[in-house]
Amino acid sequence: GKHIIFMDVGSDQSLDKVQKLFDSTTALQIKMSLDNHDFAISYVLGLSHALNIAFSKVLSGSGEKKDLLSQLSSTTFKDQLRVAKRVTDENPHLYYEIQHLNKYSLKTIAELSQAIQEIFDSVDKGNEADFVKMMEQGKAYFSDA
Repeated sequence: GKHIIFMDVGSDQSLDKVQKLFDSTTALQIKMSLDNHDFAISYVLGLSHALNIAFSKVLSGSGEKKDLLSQLSSTTFKDQLRVAKRVTDENPHLYYEIQHLNKYSLKTIAELSQAIQEIFDSVDKGNEADFVKMMEQGKAYFSDA
């Protein structure tokens, strides 16, 4: 269930040598360009980190006790709490570097901000159709059909 990403940085011979080191393993080997890697990672790491940092920031600023929220929580909230706790337990300097050093991070964070604004607007304006449409877009994205 693990994967290793290989990026060609100018030496096909070196890349082939390194890939062969993992041929006997069950790891999924993925080869991509450095630019494709950074773009994908801005979503895989950047978006998931930013979302969980924002979630944690909102909760920590809420004034509500963590224990009370945990007692009241739904399955979704409990799952999100677990993920957010794992993120906040990580090295904040490393997570900053993941965001700061990836040229695609600001684009991804801006997309997250826009999505939050669209959710806000649909709820604030009582626009159920737009809200439902966003959820249906997500469902379609995750659908195997």
